Order: sequence, then structure tokens, then C-alpha cells
Amino acid sequence: MVRAPHAWLVVVLATSAAARAEPIDHRSAAELTTAASAALGALRYRDAVGLLERAWRRGDSQPAELRAIFALAGRAAASMGKDAAAELWFQRWLCLEPAAELPAGASPKLQVVLARARDALGGAALTVRAVRRGGAVELTIRDPLALAASVRSGGERTPLSSAHLTLAAARGDIELLDTYGNVLSSSAVEPAAPAAPVAPIAAPDPAWHDRWSSWAIAGGGFALISVAAWWIADDADQQAGDVGDETEEAALKRRRDVATWVSRGALVGVGLAATVGIVVYVRGREHRVVAAPQPGGASLAWRVAF
Repeated sequence: MVRAPHAWLVVVLATSAAARAEPIDHRSAAELTTAASAALGALRYRDAVGLLERAWRRGDSQPAELRAIFALAGRAAASMGKDAAAELWFQRWLCLEPAAELPAGASPKLQVVLARARDALGGAALTVRAVRRGGAVELTIRDPLALAASVRSGGERTPLSSAHLTLAAARGDIELLDTYGNVLSSSAVEPAAPAAPVAPIAAPDPAWHDRWSSWAIAGGGFALISVAAWWIADDADQQAGDVGDETEEAALKRRRDVATWVSRGALVGVGLAATVGIVVYVRGREHRVVAAPQPGGASLAWRVAF
């Protein structure tokens, strides 16, 4: 019962001593990256990696600064012989900058590690597409290394739950953030593509029997047949009166009779074609029945738009 407070006091004192022994580093990510670059130049690769990891976790880097952190960390890790760690750093770099290249004069070993990292990604990169749909913004995110943790628009931060996200209200550019709050990318919102005009559907051509012109042509044809048959009948009748041969006269009278019946039948055809043509014509026009008030009642009028 007496030892517990004493043990607690020892732990508190030890923690306080450790805190005094390791002061908190308040340098920004940019300052840590500068120090790491100097350490890399002095061949202090382990120190460089440690500084770069702290710069990454500081969470105040923009895309260009983040790319520099990943590139330097990959070079430092590869220089220590930690190829697996170097490939991962390089893959993060390539996700943000697919066409990234090492500076001129870099060692062949670094070139090989970068090439392996590029092959492992297979051309994949971090991409964001933001399209406005009405009042909302639809996001489509491709994140091969799962670097992104949230999106930010107009100061409002939204956690990512899938590769597709809809923001009900978005203002300004869309920023993609990692776990520590660094900005991985910034994308402008695309306006929604205008809807393609719908081509009017042309009405199908009516069949021949639904065209008034077809019946007009038929009526004209019947009229020509009727006139021609009437002329043949009249000519045969005149010739029959002038010949003296009974056999020839009988033949001419038969011709006259046949032509007469053909002429009459053609006239009937003219009437039918005209009737059907009028019906088809009226049916294809706008028409309506209108009631007109009259003294003592009303009258109905059938109106057709010609």
C-alpha cells in the first residue's frame, strides 16, 4: 500500500526527465526537408530518412513539397541498401509525379530501384476527377497506394470511404489529403457536360395507299382510260353505220359495247379514287368539330385545315 505512490512518482519523474532530454522539434516540414537534404549530401543517410519521416508526419506540406520528401527519402533509403523501403518511397513519389526522374548523374543503383518502383505501379497514379452535377460534386478517385484519407473543399474536410464520393456542397478546388493532412493534389471542379441534343425522330413515310396523291394519280388514270374507251366506242359505232358487211358490222358493234362498258367502269374508278383520295387527305389534316351558337340553338361546323 505504501509502495504504489512511490512507484508512480518514479514513473512521473522518469517521464519528465525524458521529455527534458528530448526537446520537441518545432521545425516545419520545409525546414526538416532542408536539413534532410543536407544530411543526404553529408552521406548521413539514416539521419536523412528520419528527418524526412518527421517532415511527412508534420502534415503541412503541399504537393510539390511532398514529392520532394518522397524523392529524397527514396534516395537515402536506397543509398543505405534498404531497397524495399526505397521502392516504397519511390512509388509514393511516382503516384504524385508519374514522369518523375532522378537528377542527372544519379548512381545506376538508384536508377534500378526507381525503375523497379515504376514497374511495380504499372503506370498507375493518384488521380482525382471532380464533376459538378447540379448542386453537388461527384468525385472519382484512383489511389493505387491508398495514400488519400480525406478530401477538403472550402475548409470542410470529408473522410474518404470509397473511390466514388459525392459532396453535397463544394466551394473552390478539391484537395486530396493524406492521413497526416498533407495535400496530395488539388483539382478544379469540372462543369457538367451539356446534354447531347436529341435528334427529332422523323415520321415514317406513309404507305402508298395513305397518300392522297396516289389516289389522285389513280383517278387521273381511270379518267384517261374512260376517255380513250369512249373514243373507241364512238369510233366503232360510226364505222358500223358505214359498212355494208353484216359480219364486220357485228364485230364493230361488239367493240363499241366493250369499249362502252370499259369507259363506264373507268368512270366508276374515277369516282372511287376521288372519294378515297379526299378521305385520306382530310384524315392527314388537322380537323375538328366546332359548335357555333345560333338563335334558338346551336350548329355544328366541321373545320379542316388545308
